[in-house]
Amino acid sequence: MRALSITRLFARRPVAFRLRSSRLREPFLRPFTLKHERARSVEAYDEDEANQLKEPISNNPYDEIGRRRRRDAEVRKLKREIKFLFIGLAFSMAGTYACSCLIEEDIKYKKGHSADANPRDTEAFQGKPVVLAAGGQKLVVEDPSTHEQIELVPTGTSYVPHFPKIITLPSGVPGEKDPEYTLIGLGIRRVSFLNVQVYVVGLYVKNSSLAPLQASLVHHINPMASALIPGEKEELRTSLLDPESSSKIWEAVLQDGHSQIETAFRVVPVRDTNFNHLRDGWVTGLTNRIQEASQKAQNTIKDAGTSGQSTVSEVSEFDDDSMALSMREFKQIFQGRGKAPKGSIILLTRDGRGILDVLYQKNPAGGEVERIGRLEDERISRLLWLLYLGGKKPSSEEARKDVVSGVMAMVERPVGTVETQVV
Repeated sequence: MRALSITRLFARRPVAFRLRSSRLREPFLRPFTLKHERARSVEAYDEDEANQLKEPISNNPYDEIGRRRRRDAEVRKLKREIKFLFIGLAFSMAGTYACSCLIEEDIKYKKGHSADANPRDTEAFQGKPVVLAAGGQKLVVEDPSTHEQIELVPTGTSYVPHFPKIITLPSGVPGEKDPEYTLIGLGIRRVSFLNVQVYVVGLYVKNSSLAPLQASLVHHINPMASALIPGEKEELRTSLLDPESSSKIWEAVLQDGHSQIETAFRVVPVRDTNFNHLRDGWVTGLTNRIQEASQKAQNTIKDAGTSGQSTVSEVSEFDDDSMALSMREFKQIFQGRGKAPKGSIILLTRDGRGILDVLYQKNPAGGEVERIGRLEDERISRLLWLLYLGGKKPSSEEARKDVVSGVMAMVERPVGTVETQVV
C-alpha cells in the first residue's frame, strides 16, 4: 500500500521533485556548467532574472528552490531600482546647486540696485565711475590724471558690464606711437545647454584699417560702388550670416595682402578661469575647422571625378606637418600660464601679414600689458578669427551678429569716411 501511494505521487506530480539545476540533475555536466556560468555576461544574468520574474508563482509546496530563486530575483530588482533612484536624486541636487550658483551673482547684482535707481550711476569701469556724457546718449569714464573721457559700450552682462569703444595697443617699435583700435562688435561666449557665460569677446579694427576693411566688404557686393544702398546692404548682411558665404568673405578679407587689415580680439573672462581652459576651447574649435576643411577637400575630389588615388593634402592647405607644428606652438603659448582671473584681459592681435600676437593684462586698472607669445603661421590666426566670424557654429553667435551690425553701419557710408565707428 505504501509503495502504491508513492507511485501515485510520482505519477500525479512528476515536476514537484524535478531538480531545476542541471548540475545536480546531470552530474557529468558539472565541470562544463561551472565554466560556462563563470563566462556568462551581465546581460545574460539580467535576462535570466527577467525570465525568473515572469515565471508564475508555483503552488507546489515542495518547490522551495523555485520560490527562493524568484524571491532573490525580486530582491535584486528592488535593490537596483533603489540605487537608480538615489543616483537620480544626487544628479538632481547637483544640477539644482549648479543652477543656483550660476544665477547667484545676477541676483546679488539686481538686489544691489533699487527699482528707482539707475544702475549706470553705481557701475564702474576699471575702478573709475561710469557717467552719462552730455546729452545722455553715451556712457563715458573719465581718467582722473588726464581728464580724458573714454566712451564705453554695454556688453549685456553684469559680470563685465562695459567694453571701451577705443583701445590702444603697444606698437612694439621704440619711439612709435601706440596705434588705436575701434570696436566693431562684441558678444558673450556661452557653453553647454545651461548657457554658462565664459567670457566677453569683442572685435577691434585698427583705425588705419577701417577704410580698407570698408572697401573690401563693399566691393565684394558691388566692385564699382563706394557705398552700399539698402538692397545691397541686406545682401551683404545675409552673406555674412550664412555659414558658407561668411567664411568665404572673411577669408578673402583676412588674406587680402594689398589691404593689410590689422585687427584684434579682446577677451575678458566673466569669472575666474585658467589659460588651459581657454586654450582647450580654442584648440577644439581650430581642430573642428581643420576637419571641416579636410572633409570639404575630400568632397571636392569626389565631385571632380578623380580616381581616388589623390590625397586630401593635395587640395587642403591644413593637412601637412607644418600645420601640426604650428598647432603645437599655439598650445605652448598658454602652457603653464596658470589662472586668468575675472576681468583680466587677453588680446589676440593679427597684423596685415597674419602674424598672431597674444597679449595679457592681469590688472586692467593700470597693470602692465605683457606679450606672452607670437605665432607667424597666418593659417592659425585666420582659423581663429573664423571661429567668431564665420561658419555654421561660431564660438559666439552674439558676437558674430553684433559684428555684422557694426559692418552694416560702416558700409552705408562712402569708403574712407569711417573714422571711429561702433554699434
